[in-house]
Amino acid sequence: MLFRSASFNLDPLGDYVGNGKSYESFREGDLAYSPDLRGTVGAGVMHGRGSPTAAPNGPDIESTSVNLNTSWKWMGCWAQAEWYWRSDDPAGASTRGGVGGYAAFGYVLPKSGDSELQWGLGVRFAEVDFEGGQDGRDYTAVLDMFVRGHALKSQLEYTWREREIPGTQTDSNLIRFQFQLIF
Repeated sequence: MLFRSASFNLDPLGDYVGNGKSYESFREGDLAYSPDLRGTVGAGVMHGRGSPTAAPNGPDIESTSVNLNTSWKWMGCWAQAEWYWRSDDPAGASTRGGVGGYAAFGYVLPKSGDSELQWGLGVRFAEVDFEGGQDGRDYTAVLDMFVRGHALKSQLEYTWREREIPGTQTDSNLIRFQFQLIF
């Protein structure tokens, strides 16, 4: 597959992450308990053509995606949002597409004494709408335990998921525990 992509981020109030880089994984949570409001806004576009790896002899698919995103933090509070649009145009078949996005909000407690441990709470709403009447929504609540920041953390989350397919609605409860180690 051949893809072309471009993206940018603008930090209007100074370096958002604090290290001159913009790692997506470090945007969730204000572990530094930032005394100054920090934010970033960005956008991206991707266009490509080719056959999926799972079906190398299948039809060529021309895909286009656009996203807009933002993230903000201040005094332990953080907020993120993203919106995207995608269109897939397979050769010899009808175009498929969808739009979606999410908004997330949370709070990270400051470190206590000499401990590196920090706790965080968050909520997230996500929605996706596909052409053809299929759509879905997730409502999530999360509890984070940052042992060494994002390099060593665990997360417990509960999600209420709604999925709608024409003529059918399936709702589910999800409980997930995640552990992250970056070295």
